[in-house]
Amino acid sequence: MIASLAKLPVRLLPAALAAGLATAAAAELWDSDAAWNLLNLASVSEAVVDDTWFAVKEFPEELRAAADDFLIEGYVVPILAEPKISSFILVQDPENCPFCGTGSGYAPVLEVILGEPIPSVEEFSRIRVQGELELIDDPQTFQMFVLVNAAPVS
Repeated sequence: MIASLAKLPVRLLPAALAAGLATAAAAELWDSDAAWNLLNLASVSEAVVDDTWFAVKEFPEELRAAADDFLIEGYVVPILAEPKISSFILVQDPENCPFCGTGSGYAPVLEVILGEPIPSVEEFSRIRVQGELELIDDPQTFQMFVLVNAAPVS
């Protein structure tokens, strides 16, 4: 059973755990990179038509299917220093953070907007959050995703 849980899509694992289909050991098999791999399937490119610039975004069906209940783990990059935070940026790897002066290329980043504020956490604290993934189709920005109504998951 543990081997079959490891093959579950990220969006189905919380339901399997809640249904009692797994042990604590199986929960450790959760693939923390799976959500980032889904985000990496999306693409953005630049286009110019009649002297007007715009971003062309493509979101794969696998990502769209997982968006309603999206579970992801990463490292916190605070937006503001406050005692309680209601939003932050999540990165997969602090060594490749495009906002931190160490980024060596494009890597997806995820803006997270919490449903309820939480006590501030240290920069690059590892956190798992779950919420609704909004895919941003706006052609005037390179931003592709935002996780809304998010909450920390232990």
